[in-house]
Amino acid sequence: VPVISPLPADCPLVFSTLLHDFGIISDTDPVSHAFKVKNTSATPVRLLNVHASCGCTTAKYDDTIGPGQEIDLVLTFSPKGRSGRQYKSLTV
Repeated sequence: VPVISPLPADCPLVFSTLLHDFGIISDTDPVSHAFKVKNTSATPVRLLNVHASCGCTTAKYDDTIGPGQEIDLVLTFSPKGRSGRQYKSLTV
């Protein structure tokens, strides 16, 4: 269950959701989920530090979000070599 860490109250970014459950997946094929991220401010916002809790989880995204723009922050989890319930997080 990847989780995006809570954001400060004054953050101009709005996420479509802060939690995603991939459910039951194959233990060989990577799975991905796109979190929608919107900049609600009047100025561009740059994502300077986005990192996953482990090497089996990666994030792909545009590092600058223009005013009013929405991007996809795509999280991919590779389950190879893992079994059982997994909890992963992404810090923005």
